[in-house]
Amino acid sequence: MDGIIYIDLEQAKHIHQKTIQYSGGGTYEHFDLGRLESVLQNIQNDDYYPTFVYGLFCFP
Repeated sequence: MDGIIYIDLEQAKHIHQKTIQYSGGGTYEHFDLGRLESVLQNIQNDDYYPTFVYGLFCFP
């Protein structure tokens, strides 16, 4: 897909840490990295999610 940059698991973990740091609360622990990695990979699959926006709304 042109123009869409997807993040990988390491980037998601980094964003999680920064969010906690700047929000002043939360835990640095990771609950289910396998599930997160699956979501990050599946959101890129056009067979399941024909548009980027539709794919975003399919994940809780």
